[in-house]
Amino acid sequence: MSIKEKALALTTPVTALPGRYRPHRQGPGVPRPSVTVIQKLVLEPIAEPRTGPTPYSSCVPVDQYVYFALSSHVTTAAEMTAVLGLEPDETVVRGSRIPEPKAIPVLHRWKIVCREPGLSVDEQIARVLERLAPHAAGIAAVARRLDAEDPRGPSAVLEIVRYFNDETGPRGHVLGDATAEAPDLFGWHLGRDILDFLHLTGAVLDVDEYDLTQDCADDGSGS
Repeated sequence: MSIKEKALALTTPVTALPGRYRPHRQGPGVPRPSVTVIQKLVLEPIAEPRTGPTPYSSCVPVDQYVYFALSSHVTTAAEMTAVLGLEPDETVVRGSRIPEPKAIPVLHRWKIVCREPGLSVDEQIARVLERLAPHAAGIAAVARRLDAEDPRGPSAVLEIVRYFNDETGPRGHVLGDATAEAPDLFGWHLGRDILDFLHLTGAVLDVDEYDLTQDCADDGSGS
């Protein structure tokens, strides 16, 4: 048993309680009354001691991906590709879903993406940057041009998107279990090379994280 709870009731007849009970009548032939004392012992629930990391019943599923994007209200993804000489993985055409009165999507987008499951955010960023690094100077030039077209910029962004408790996603460590064989998908950091690339291209870092726990999904909450 991990939690024990016992109650012990003891009934003890006592013929005399020194200092506490004195009969009114004493002497030969006068029986001494007996006093019954009820003693009750209750043991509070006590959790058994734990050793090692705090165990959890299951891992937390995490689905995540990373992309670098150039965006514009005016310049199309095809025009960006012609300048950069690098084919994007995905493109978005402004107004392709709803052209008027308010265009949806609101921007043209050129994107290099890593959606490979089972990789940490660090590894996904590294995959994206590996492809972008040879074109860094050209990307910086295009980003400056796009920023000049639209002062609402910046036009360049490194985007990280994460979904927690997504049952379709891969599972990371059991929380608190550093010895688990599953990859650690929770923590991440940006190395100096990534910061240098963001600085060169004038890109911003944007992180979107969503909790898809059923209770949160039902009431519309999340992060």
